[in-house]
Amino acid sequence: MNPRPQSWYYLLVIISSLISLPVILLMFLFRALRENENATKQDGDIAGMGISESVAIACGCMGIMVLLWNLGQCYYIYELAYTDFPVRELQEGYAQVVQKSKRESKQFVTTII
Repeated sequence: MNPRPQSWYYLLVIISSLISLPVILLMFLFRALRENENATKQDGDIAGMGISESVAIACGCMGIMVLLWNLGQCYYIYELAYTDFPVRELQEGYAQVVQKSKRESKQFVTTII
């Protein structure tokens, strides 16, 4: 049993990290355009901000959170990828997984009956 993630998981983390970067940049772009515009308060403003600017800031904050989450995942992926696990630990981990799956399958059968 190999505890390392499969190759598609690496791609998933990379793609989701790359998707969050343009969202963060969009937040700063909207903010810069708004400051250069020096527009007067328009209808639909919320606390002096336009609705589109509010959405851009919310998306930027969400993008930052996604990026931080992905960086956390990258740490654990790195640890899994570059840690040499002793054979005994692998066997114990595999035995625990098998026991847990057997226990859960028994519970599932008893709840159906």
